Amino acid sequence: MLLSHCILSTCTSVGALDLGEQIHAQVIKTGFQLNVYMCSVLTDMHAKLGKLSNAQGILRRFAQDDIVSWTAMVAGYVQHDMFAEALKTSEEMQIRGIQFDNIGFSSAISACAGIQALNQG
Repeated sequence: MLLSHCILSTCTSVGALDLGEQIHAQVIKTGFQLNVYMCSVLTDMHAKLGKLSNAQGILRRFAQDDIVSWTAMVAGYVQHDMFAEALKTSEEMQIRGIQFDNIGFSSAISACAGIQALNQG
């Protein structure tokens, strides 16, 4: 399954959502149990490529308290100017006891800045 992880990461990098979703479907068909790493890769792909509801579904269903998946979700919201959702997700991380890493903290700060810019605009 390492190959699937690598291919999904590449799909994210080049914006190939359709191919990534096909690989995701194939992984499910083969009966592969989603592990933390696969959940984080799938959450990241969907969030970065604008399928935020799909990313949220994966996060809620599989990721539990995985910092990488939660951070990918916050970063995806920020990337798509959904700052309130990013902050709400950041707050939920804190409630769950998930500590921010540098990327998560940076994304949360970007969400705060984005909300401030909207309020000033």
